[in-house]
Amino acid sequence: MTSSLPRGVAGRPSDGATLSGVSEVSKSGGCLCGGVRFELTEPAREGGYCHCTRCQKRTGSASSAQARIDGSTFRLVSGEELVQA
Repeated sequence: MTSSLPRGVAGRPSDGATLSGVSEVSKSGGCLCGGVRFELTEPAREGGYCHCTRCQKRTGSASSAQARIDGSTFRLVSGEELVQA
C-alpha cells in the first residue's frame, strides 16, 4: 500500500524530506514551559522524524521531530539563561 503523504511524515523515511508541501511554515517556537522562545528569519530547509532509540529516550516518545536550518537564520528571543549546553 502506498501513502500520499510526503516523505518524513507519519513514520515515512525522512531521508531528503523537504517542507515544500507545507502550506504555512511556523518560523517561531520555544519550549513547553514557554521560558525559551526563538524565531527563524527563513523557513527550515527540510524536516522529518527520527525513530532511533536515542531519540526515543530523549523525547520519551516513539519519534523525534527534527528540522534542518541555516544557523544564521536562528535568533533566540528569550530564555538564554535557561539554555544549557
